[in-house]
This record gives sequence, C-alpha cells and structure tokens, in this order.
Amino acid sequence: MDIFLGIENKNKLLIGCKNMLNKKLNINVDDNDLQNNINILFSKIENDKSLSNHELKHLNSICLTNIKNHYLKNNNENKNKYSLDYITNKISELEFERNSNYIEEYDTNNNYHNNEINIKSIVISSLEYSNNLVKIDKNNYYFPNKLILPKLINNISPYIILKLYDNDICYTYNFICTYKNDLWDIWITNDKYKIDFKNDYLKYTINYFNNKIIKFNSPKVKIINYNISNDLFSIRLVLEKPVFLHIKDNITIEINNNIYQKQIINIIDNNTIDISNTNNNIDINNLINSFIYIYKEQHSIIMNYHNI
Repeated sequence: MDIFLGIENKNKLLIGCKNMLNKKLNINVDDNDLQNNINILFSKIENDKSLSNHELKHLNSICLTNIKNHYLKNNNENKNKYSLDYITNKISELEFERNSNYIEEYDTNNNYHNNEINIKSIVISSLEYSNNLVKIDKNNYYFPNKLILPKLINNISPYIILKLYDNDICYTYNFICTYKNDLWDIWITNDKYKIDFKNDYLKYTINYFNNKIIKFNSPKVKIINYNISNDLFSIRLVLEKPVFLHIKDNITIEINNNIYQKQIINIIDNNTIDISNTNNNIDINNLINSFIYIYKEQHSIIMNYHNI
C-alpha cells in the first residue's frame, strides 16, 4: 500500500491514465480534473481496509479501470444526455452491472459479503432530518442500502442519483426502482463501496437522472390557526406553508406526543384544509403550533454501517 500511495507511483498512474484516455479512447481531459479524480480514488483505496494487503499491480488496476469507466461514462453522457437510447442503456447498465467506484474483480473479496461483519442500519427520514444533514459516528464505515421515495418520482426519473458529501468529496450511488407501492417505491443500488467519513456530519442530496436535485414537498407542516364547524364534526386547519393534498387523503396530527389519524374532507386552498373529526377527540386547546404529517410526501434512506 505504501508503494501504491507514493509520489512516484501516483505520477506514473497520472501519465498512464492520460495516455490511455488520449491515445486509446480519444478522450481529452483536463490535467487538474484528472489529478483530482486520481486523488479521490487514492483516498478511497487508502481508507478501504479490505485492500490493505493487495498487490501494487492490482491496486493500480483498480485505479486505471475506474478512471477509464468514469471518463467513458461522462463522455457518453455529454453526447447522449437526454436520448431515449441513452436512458434505456443506462437503466440496463444499472440493473445488470455493479457500478462501483472499485473494479468488479475485487468484489468477491469485499468485506460486505463477509458474514463475520456485524452490519447494522439506520433510517434517515425527511421527517427527522429536514435539512439533509445527519450526525454520524466516524468510527464506522457507511454505505446506502435502499431509498424509499414518493411514488410520483418513478414517473419522472428512470433512475435516481444519491450524493453523499464528506467535506469537499462527493460520493455518488445510482438507484433503480424495484418495488412499487400505493404511496412509496423502494429503490436499490448495486454500488457497494463504503465510506469512511472524515466529517462529523453527512450531507446528502437526492437527484433526478439529469443531476437536478429533487425538491420534495414538506412532509411536516405547522398548524397556525383553526376553526371548528358548528356541528363539531370537522375542523378547518390553516397551515404555515402550502401542501399538495387531495380529498380523502389521510394525515396524522401530533399534539403533545398524542397522535391523531384524520382524513381530509375538503380543500379550500393549498394552505387551508378541512379534516373529519366525527369522534371529536382532538385536543383543540393545543392545536395551534402542532404539526400535521403527510406521510406520502416523506422520503427515507436506509443506511448500512459497521465498525472500522
């Protein structure tokens, strides 16, 4: 590993990668961009304990292969960014290939498939982490397992890109939809590389296939006013910000840790809704500044982790 990380070997790889891209693949690259990508790969390989005893030739092969795949992918995307053939091919690629930042040949020795490792999981929910910033334990490796997204997303984007940020380094994972539900779909990835975060917080974005960040509707909205109907069987709620709901949608209201399941019976505008209260059980006195939860709008990341 020390020889691989040395300046002499890094310079040889830089020259080798540039010759491969320019002469064999006819791809012109910026020297600074190439150097930056090699540095990122070196950092990932250095921090992956499963590679610590691999031979220099194999480590260099990992680096060369991933540089080639990275620039081939970007070159094809720039040429065919929105073509139907490109999207179809990309979906097939995500379904049948392991698009990891590491070469496929080392997957059989990957610690992820070692049953002796105690892999745990956490759920990163938009209900809890509305700022897309998550406190993590730097003593663990992390890697995403599944995304749970509102069903509308699958009608807009053929695949999803999850980006995880560790200071200035961005790690990307590609996801495809594998299970459809009435409210949420489950998306999985074949990208299995793990991250040894240097920062105390993980920041993430979820992006469409064209790299635009998905702007999810808020799943948690504050109640700022209300009116009770004369028959007491319905309540009109005025909300802090717009919501996008339909009549007969179900919502949850949380008041002082008490949960009430209610159905929408009328929509006045995007900030004002009427809910059913036939059993007259809501704590009216504490309704203002409580929250409604719109579960169909929430998204979650199932993140796996294990000790370094």
